Amino acid sequence: MADQLEVKSASELTKTFMVPAYGTAVTRGQLRTFNKLAVFAFDTYAEGQDSVFVYAAPMVRITEVAGAPILDAVNFSQGQRIYWDGVKVSNLMKGLCIGICLEANDLSGGVSVGDSLLIEFNQDSQPQVLGGTVLLDGANPVSVVTGLTTIFGATASILKNSSPGDDPVQVTVTFSGGNLEIFAWKTDGSDPTLIASTNNTETVSWVAIGY
Repeated sequence: MADQLEVKSASELTKTFMVPAYGTAVTRGQLRTFNKLAVFAFDTYAEGQDSVFVYAAPMVRITEVAGAPILDAVNFSQGQRIYWDGVKVSNLMKGLCIGICLEANDLSGGVSVGDSLLIEFNQDSQPQVLGGTVLLDGANPVSVVTGLTTIFGATASILKNSSPGDDPVQVTVTFSGGNLEIFAWKTDGSDPTLIASTNNTETVSWVAIGY
């Protein structure tokens, strides 16, 4: 039977560490979390035995094996970041980023035993959380260059310790690539429908998550 994860690149490029007297039995190639790091067993080890785990390798094949489903039913593309949520390996942005997809494989129609995916097993590129403040400029939106290349989540709020007035009363965000667009909104004091603000004195706090 194939291993769940198997190194396919040169052995001297594989990065491992040993855990003395690891607390549970583990099967060769089995994906585990150790100290918030995704690793897989270099061999099969009994409970309490010194165990060697792989934490990086240039080429690793992930294979769907009987009784141990691991690949998510999604369309994998070359160059995508690959994630593991503790159960499934996917291209959905949830859990730990475990590397980069090295081949395309459309599994969106369902995953069968023997289906596989070749990845670079590398966890150096975990998502970053960046934040800062920006002064509204009256143009609406105000643009923010975050320093990220790709944003997959962001939020913003008015930076003050008192109740917002009518202008602005709320801010919203959109993002593209590594840039945020922050929109400010106001009321006229009576109509509850929000309209674009032209305020240029309020400060907005923002947070973005991505790469």
